[in-house]
Amino acid sequence: MMEKNNYVDDMINRYIYIVIKELPIKTRKDIDEELRTLIYDMLEEKTLGNEASPKDIDWVLTKLGDPSDIADNYRDKSKYLIGPTLFPNYLIVMKIAMVSTLIAMSFVTIIEILTKPFDLVMSITKIITNLVSSGFSVFTWVTIIFGIIEYSGVNSNKRKSGWNVSSLPSLPEQGQTISIWDPIVSIIFTFLSGAIIVLKPQLFGIYLYKHTLDIIPVFDLLVLKKVVPLFILVFGLSFTNEIFILIKRKYTLKLGIFCIISNSLQITMLIVIFTKFSIWNQNFMSELNRIFGDVLNLSLGVAPNRFTNTFVVILIMIYLLETGTVIYKTLKHNNIIA
Repeated sequence: MMEKNNYVDDMINRYIYIVIKELPIKTRKDIDEELRTLIYDMLEEKTLGNEASPKDIDWVLTKLGDPSDIADNYRDKSKYLIGPTLFPNYLIVMKIAMVSTLIAMSFVTIIEILTKPFDLVMSITKIITNLVSSGFSVFTWVTIIFGIIEYSGVNSNKRKSGWNVSSLPSLPEQGQTISIWDPIVSIIFTFLSGAIIVLKPQLFGIYLYKHTLDIIPVFDLLVLKKVVPLFILVFGLSFTNEIFILIKRKYTLKLGIFCIISNSLQITMLIVIFTKFSIWNQNFMSELNRIFGDVLNLSLGVAPNRFTNTFVVILIMIYLLETGTVIYKTLKHNNIIA
């Protein structure tokens, strides 16, 4: 008797999970309760108040139909610029990107005020201009990325004709789902660092304050201009990668393969940037040598190479750790390893 009840509860949970998993978070609880009430009412009518059997719940869920179709009925398609399945995630990413833009531009403005003569009218004008320009660029690129995802059908769930209850997937195991905050934090970090390194790379440096605030840039700005397209590709791949993680929120084979390919391309381009180009600012290296030379035992002649080698090794270690984690979790949660 207990096994029958477990089966009924499990099938109801699996069915409702498929319906609500891609609906807006704020509506999921209400829809869950509404569907659960409807299913139990149908079961009671079917069984005349007796205990439901596996055949009874199969009959009820079959009568309700494909859960993906039920989910479509809860979406207000008229509100969506992107497809209804992607739109909630599109809104999340757009909000993150816009807030990150506001933070990045505010930071840039504060630094410029501290390092240059202050002019209130010019500063306000510059803030407004930067925010409008950056906001438009953010809106355009986020929309383009989601448009490509929508057009490519990467997130589409292929629906089989003649849907039946046996096709309901099991509920995700503990640890298989990805916390929504993981991709959100990564998107914020990627966007902030990408915006500054592309738009205001001189802000990455050593800050020295005597009578005024001076910044010694990390990068040789003339050399950096040559590799900005590579940096844009790196940040674009990282941004797209986190969007896919946000959309899927579960360790699947497709997501794992995409993450591995994306991480490999990113690390390859970063190694090329830092080993094939003299990207470090010599004044930065001189200042680094002056401050830390005794501790690190650096001589100015070998400091750039040693610094580059150490930096690349750290990048590779981070890549191996992150990629290894993705491989392990993908294999584990897809029953490829025990």
